[in-house]
Amino acid sequence: MASGTQIYAAIYRSGHSNLVAKQIADIGLALNDKGTAFFDKKCPVDEEARNNAMTDMNSSKEQSQYLILRRRDTPGLGKEMQRLSIQGCEEIAKKGNFGFYAGNQGYGISVWYYGYIRLYRRAP
Repeated sequence: MASGTQIYAAIYRSGHSNLVAKQIADIGLALNDKGTAFFDKKCPVDEEARNNAMTDMNSSKEQSQYLILRRRDTPGLGKEMQRLSIQGCEEIAKKGNFGFYAGNQGYGISVWYYGYIRLYRRAP
């Protein structure tokens, strides 16, 4: 997952991790729903007006560009998506015994050991 210049990843570790695709997909879908709910609540253009505007467009490319612009107009969306990205990777790492990687502008560190301790010692 990425947000701005930040990259977060739950890393499968052969022999250690438990790969349960449905569990990972469920986590991703739940985070997507949270991101969509934030966007719908905070976007300066309400959902009905967005849908009406997109109905008048000629292509899915136009609709996609329109949504990109609405996302840029939505205050706090980037920070919220960053928070959700970290939350998703942490949840995957905890539930599946994955590693956790954090990177910034091309410089990354594996925070597996430190991250593992933080993930399990953090209060819910």
